[in-house]
Amino acid sequence: MSETDADIIVIGAGPAGSRVARQLALQGHDVILLEKRQTLGEPVCCTGIVSTQCVAEFSIDPDLIMHRFSGALIHSPSGEIVPIRRSTIQAVAIDRAAFDRRMTEKAQAAGARLMLGTTANYLDIQPDRVVVAVFRNQEQRHLTARAVVVAAGLTQKLTPQLGLVTIKDFAVGVQLDVEGADVSEIEIFSGKSLAPGFFAWLVPTSPGHAKLGMIVRHQPMASILRLISLLATKRRGFVPAGKPVCRPIPLNHLRKSYTDRLLVVGDAAGQVKTTTGGGLYYGLLCADIAASTLHQGLLGDRLRSTDLKCYERAWLDRLGREMLVGRLARNVFRHLGDHQLDGLMRRTQESGLMAKLLVDDRLSFDWHSPAILRLVTGLFRR
Repeated sequence: MSETDADIIVIGAGPAGSRVARQLALQGHDVILLEKRQTLGEPVCCTGIVSTQCVAEFSIDPDLIMHRFSGALIHSPSGEIVPIRRSTIQAVAIDRAAFDRRMTEKAQAAGARLMLGTTANYLDIQPDRVVVAVFRNQEQRHLTARAVVVAAGLTQKLTPQLGLVTIKDFAVGVQLDVEGADVSEIEIFSGKSLAPGFFAWLVPTSPGHAKLGMIVRHQPMASILRLISLLATKRRGFVPAGKPVCRPIPLNHLRKSYTDRLLVVGDAAGQVKTTTGGGLYYGLLCADIAASTLHQGLLGDRLRSTDLKCYERAWLDRLGREMLVGRLARNVFRHLGDHQLDGLMRRTQESGLMAKLLVDDRLSFDWHSPAILRLVTGLFRR
């Protein structure tokens, strides 16, 4: 076996990339973790909302939790407010920038070597290694590894080089901090005038402060400014406290998330909730699957495409049905007009269907398909 700079190079030190790096380093593998930014965790375009299941499953440190939620307020297009609450805490808001840094610190503590300010520009997959061309400190250099993980988000340009068809169906999430917001729980806003085909949100972070954001397909900056204007008229003293930050959100997954000596993880593979665009929990789940797959492959030097195919089978077995149902539901939702949305929300309330959903233990913050299917079944039975 020829010598390389590392067993694994992970490209992208977001939560998914850092998790893969940590898990492989804990198994004794030599890992290099590349991150193009000089400062971890910035900028942030994420509410930081995760389920209590995610907190427990991935041992998220308590000091990162800023808020706890048992429900949300849903604003219909006509302005009606539908409260959705359960008897126990369902989700928390974490300090997302601090969480990113903490995940990377844990990867380093496990033995991974972090290289900040390092951009991966090109991958050359050879029979016994992968050569990664990187740009760092104004210089081009080459790193080698037995295998590579691409976890650099949807904007990365590496997967098309390898014949892995890029994700072309995507939206844009845009978010900023606001001050003077009289908000104590998650608020969701729907309607063609606000976020056509998607939704907007207001999430409290501390007294008088919140994150305001939305998902749109086009013109994210103009859309968020229009949203600020609309909501500011209803909330006295509501003012921006920073600049809007955008990030692309995949609406489908890669047709193929593996090839010889390489796996794709997280947003780069489209491993997000197809209903809300949230990718943190699914990315962490798939990071563990990727780490397990590569650990076994490294032990026996079984790193060909046929050996790594089991990664895709495993994560699709876990998430595929959920993502399909969510994608179908989203496609229906985006074709509904405001009047239809109002009617749908009113009907779920007046029929008692919403109340039944809220006490159903099978329903989960992370797994939406049971709620979607029960909602559809309940509405069509009437």
